[in-house]
Amino acid sequence: MDACSSSAGVGALLFGWNLPAHRPFFSIAAICVTVGVAFTLTYVHPINEVLFGQAGGNRTDGEIRALLRRWILVDRARFLFMSVGYLALLRALSIAMPASRP
Repeated sequence: MDACSSSAGVGALLFGWNLPAHRPFFSIAAICVTVGVAFTLTYVHPINEVLFGQAGGNRTDGEIRALLRRWILVDRARFLFMSVGYLALLRALSIAMPASRP
C-alpha cells in the first residue's frame, strides 16, 4: 500500500460523486483506504523496521515479544478496516449505472 492506493480511492470518490447511489460506498472506500495507508506509514511501518529491518535492535526478548504481539494486533485490525473499504468499493462497482437518455 502506498500513496497511489490512496489516490485511487480518492479518484474513485471524485469520479463517482455524481452517482447518488454509489456515493456512500465510494466515500467509505476512500476514507478506509486513506486512513489505512496513513496508519500503515505512521504506525505499522516503524514497527516493521524494528522487527524485520533491525532484527529487534538492542531490545530484550520480552520487549521484542511485546512489540510482536502489538504488531499482530494492529495488523489484523488494519486488515479488517481495509477490508471494509474494499467491500464498500466492490459494492459501489456492482451497482448498475443509471441509464443515459439519448
